[in-house]
Parts: sequence; structure tokens; C-alpha cells
Amino acid sequence: MELRSWLVSLVTLSAAGAANNPVAGTDPIMPASELPRIYTPTPIPPVPPVVFKSSGPVPGSVSTQAAQRGVFGLDNSVAVVEQLLAAPDSNLSLGFVLSPAEFEMVEEQLRIEGGMQAADAVLAKNSEGYAGMTIDHARQGLITVYVVNDLISSSQIAEALPDGTTFESVPADHPLKQLQSISDSIAIALEAQGWTVGQAKVLALSVDIYHNVVDVVIDPNDAAGADDILARFGFLPIRVRLEHRDPLKLASNTDTPGMGGQRTLNWGYSGADLTSACSDAFPARTASGAKGMLTAGHCGSLNQYFTTAAPTIGAIGPISRRSWYQENPYRDTDAAYMSQSGGNNSGVYTPGTGAKNITTLRYGWTNGIAPGRSVDMTAAFTDNRYWQLQGVYEFDVSIDTVVGWLHHFQTSFLCAQEGDSGSPVYTFESDGTLAAGGIMAYTTSPLPDCYPDYVAWGRINLALERMSYPDALYLRTA
Repeated sequence: MELRSWLVSLVTLSAAGAANNPVAGTDPIMPASELPRIYTPTPIPPVPPVVFKSSGPVPGSVSTQAAQRGVFGLDNSVAVVEQLLAAPDSNLSLGFVLSPAEFEMVEEQLRIEGGMQAADAVLAKNSEGYAGMTIDHARQGLITVYVVNDLISSSQIAEALPDGTTFESVPADHPLKQLQSISDSIAIALEAQGWTVGQAKVLALSVDIYHNVVDVVIDPNDAAGADDILARFGFLPIRVRLEHRDPLKLASNTDTPGMGGQRTLNWGYSGADLTSACSDAFPARTASGAKGMLTAGHCGSLNQYFTTAAPTIGAIGPISRRSWYQENPYRDTDAAYMSQSGGNNSGVYTPGTGAKNITTLRYGWTNGIAPGRSVDMTAAFTDNRYWQLQGVYEFDVSIDTVVGWLHHFQTSFLCAQEGDSGSPVYTFESDGTLAAGGIMAYTTSPLPDCYPDYVAWGRINLALERMSYPDALYLRTA
């Protein structure tokens, strides 16, 4: 069947929608037909650099503290932040300062958020009725569940969520699985035409749960081509999202292997026996100036030797530092540092057409990517072709894996498969550069498909802190 006709039949599965039947006290999702078809997201200022000390991460600047408190609907005036920083009974959680009462409130929200993954797995079994779930920390952690045609009842939602959860049910037109299938199919069509539609180069695709649409991301400089995209795919629930990206150049086989987002091969202790394959995360350096690369801790043991496979080929070196949750009493990291003989780059390979782009790494998040921020991941083996740019789903979660618990990880819907461990998770900042978020360590499905995959990553600040021996370890930023 032709792609277009298949997609039309796919969309009509739930054409009736539920936008005119809101639950009392809630606002329905604006139908895709009423949304602006072209929009520009609000610019977000760059994240300050990560600073570390031996006892743990140092709180960010007053402005950073204020911004993070604002995410939780707390008083974020400079005066209040400075007062709390000076108060002897203040608590530091999630990278920002809190009063004792605020700390209890935030911890309760994180407890609720920690149960969202299990609830999502239960509700997603109703693939025709489930359109996603979000949490609004600024509204005391209110959970919103988006439902198509009343196919999921409030009692079913309450049963799936942790006890005591405050939630609302909001009608939507399209099930989440349907939007993800549409996004995948658009990706296949775009890949066949070099990710170019008329005058526009498509940078990424994103399923927007809040607005129940698929976002097609293009650079603002290509805004004239937005009409070409709408002419090609406008019969589907899509929007054109204008968002600046600033790739430095296209990668080539002559580039040195000193960048994140590439495939790595583990050659064991002898350097001659291929034992496994992973991905590398971000370039790093020691306090003494030595260079290296970060990857997942479970990708190899100390002194095992690694080379890069794609998109560049070359030697990195042995794992010289590791913080693995099975060995780390905190169980909050899955990271390793591979020494490197050369390479001065401070970039990360990001999605592109054909060869990948090299984009500058500028910052690291001080304690996890903030709730509500969109994240991306260069999954070296999956090749990051499909729906990425998802929002942070769980800010602080514990996961019971087959080999032990992971604590203080973050999760999102992202595409990953076996071999993608160690991939860099990051955010694009308003200046087009990258802020490191973490190192991908876990996925609910090792198969090369994209639904329903939860990807979990350890926070970049904890990875650096836990491996700061015998001296400090830093991101290699520009």
C-alpha cells in the first residue's frame, strides 16, 4: 500500500476524537486543526557549567537556582534563593536549594513521578485509548492522563497510579502509539528524500504529548519551507517547529575519534579479541590535562581496550576509571572513562543527513536535566533516525534491572537497541550548542524497534563526581 494511503487509514482509526467531551475542571487538548501549524518555542538560556568539589556537586548560580525552583512553582526571587542558601536548615535536592517544607513537597512529587513508568506501562496496554501522561511540578505534581474517546476510565487511571496521586483526565484525538507510528513513517519517507522537503531541511521529529501532534523540526532560516512540509504532510496531525541548531560541520572519516555519539568496540585486555560493542558519550579530561571519552560502565572492565568504529575509525584506549552501579554503593552511576591518546575535539555527533553533524558541547547539567525539557540522544547503533527530542519523563527514578537497582536515574521515551549503551543524552540550548545530560545505560527493549522503549541515563554530574579519582574529571567543553 502506498505510504500516504496507509497513513490516511491509520489516522482515521480514531477520527472521532474526544475534544468536545472534557472532564469537569480540565481543559481539553486543542484539536490539531486549531493549533498554529508553525511555531517557535520559547528560547531557553544556556545552562551554567558544572562545578564540582570532593563532597559533591556545588549548587549552581543564584539565577540557576531561581530557574529550577520556578519549575516546581516555588518562590524563585533572588532574595529568597540567597536567604535559603545562607540558612542552616536548608536542603539541597535536585541541584537547587529548598526549605525543609519545600523539600518534603518535592520529595513527595518525585515519589509520585517514580510510579509513572509502571502506570504508563499498564495504561499503554489500551493502545487505542492511551495518548500519554505528563506531570506538572508547578501544579503540585498534578498528573495529566490524555485519553481518546473515553476508552480509559478515571477508576482505571487511579488504580494504575500510586496511592494518593492527584490526576486529571484530558481528552485527546490520537493515541500515543498512533502518533509514534506516524512519526516513524514520516521518518522513512524523509530518509528516502534526504530529509529535505522543498526548501526545508528537516532536523528532527518529535511526538508532542501535550498537544497530541508530531512536531517536524526545521531551522528558523528554513521557515520559508514550512509550507512545503505542510503541503506534503499537512493531512496528518503535525506542526512545523522552528528551532535553531548550530552544527559546526559535517563529520568525515578523517575526523579524529575525540567526540561523543560514535560506536565503540571493546577489544578486551589483549587488544585483539572483540568482546562487545557500545557507544561513547562525551569527551572528557582530567585535572592534569589528560583527554578521554565517557561511556557506560557495563560496557567494559578496567584496562580493557577500546577503538571507535563509526562515524570515525581510530583508537581511544583502555578504561582507566569506572563507576558501575553493581560496584558503587550509591548505585547511581553506570559510567566509565576511556583514556585517549589524541584528539582535541569538544563536540558530539548529532543527527544529520548521511554523515552526522559535529555540534559543540558547551555545558553540563548540574544535577539532571530539568523536568519539562526536551532531550535528544545520539544512539550510535540505532543511528538516531526516529522520534527523538522527547521530554524528560521521570526526573528521579529507581529501576530494578535484572542485575541490580539503578538509583537517581532519569528516563524518557527514546529509540535505543543493544549496542546503544553509553550514548550521550543531551539538550540543545538556545545558542544551538549542547548541554550534557547523562550517559545512557538502560532500555526496556534491546530490540531495534522504537515502541514502547524507556531509556534511562545516569546524570552526568554524578558520573564525573564518582570517577574523580585520583584527580578531578571534567567534561571537555569548548
